[in-house]
Amino acid sequence: MAKKSKRTIPALMYQYQGPQRNVGFVLSPLYIQESVEVEMEDMLFIYNEDFDYIRPALDSAFPLTDPRTGEEMKALDRTGYVLDNGNIGGVHFSNDKHTIYGRSTLERNRNKPLPEQVNFQLQISSVVPGVVKYSENGEKERKYQFSKKMNLSFALDPKFSIPKTEIIKVNRTFTVGGHEVMLSEVELSPLVTRVRFVYEPEQEIDYKTKLAISEVVQPLEIVTTSKDGKQTSLSTILGSGTEDGMMYSFSSNLLDNPESMILKIRGKPGKVYDDLQEAKNDELGIKIK
Repeated sequence: MAKKSKRTIPALMYQYQGPQRNVGFVLSPLYIQESVEVEMEDMLFIYNEDFDYIRPALDSAFPLTDPRTGEEMKALDRTGYVLDNGNIGGVHFSNDKHTIYGRSTLERNRNKPLPEQVNFQLQISSVVPGVVKYSENGEKERKYQFSKKMNLSFALDPKFSIPKTEIIKVNRTFTVGGHEVMLSEVELSPLVTRVRFVYEPEQEIDYKTKLAISEVVQPLEIVTTSKDGKQTSLSTILGSGTEDGMMYSFSSNLLDNPESMILKIRGKPGKVYDDLQEAKNDELGIKIK
């Protein structure tokens, strides 16, 4: 029986010359009527490296700033090249409420050399307590106040540019939420660990099915074990769509030379647990190496 060819989202190629399965942006039409289904042929996939050429034009018309709060974050290397606007996660306050802890992840273009110096610009926004304003249609809106913009400068250790990126072809298939998913490859570098999933590798799926699968594929962590038996948990940083699935980024401990790596995935999405150990028992463990 001949294998049916899969429908794919058309990809725009400008100067990108990397592998076919890589991170990028999916542009899709927006229909007012929810009953209108977006066809994959009407979408456009642009690789991240090519999107760098489009982004300055978009930034000038649509600045990457929160339209309601005005919050802005940018990081630049010492040449003035904008690295990224950052992805903030896990922000929390200390007990005295005067210290903010958090993490911001910056995706840098690997076609450019590692910068020696980085200037980090940030601004903190907060809700003005007890103050409410009304929009033109009469809806309540919060009022925000902003700190002065702060600039932090720090050097990047050149040791992070010495180890080469390693790509492990895993190609292991598992089933979650009734869908077949393949862990195709894992990219290891000193700064980040990238995990690529392919949804229903043997079937043709539409965009709605792809979104449904994305909801049930829930990576939790990567557990690494070193030569001396020390275990380290690599937490999830962010996720982004690819042509045929999803790519998730985790933290990295490549410089510790881990001997084994196990990806942990939620085994029964949607199930509510009263016992943390029961949730642990239901996790799927996929061996990376």
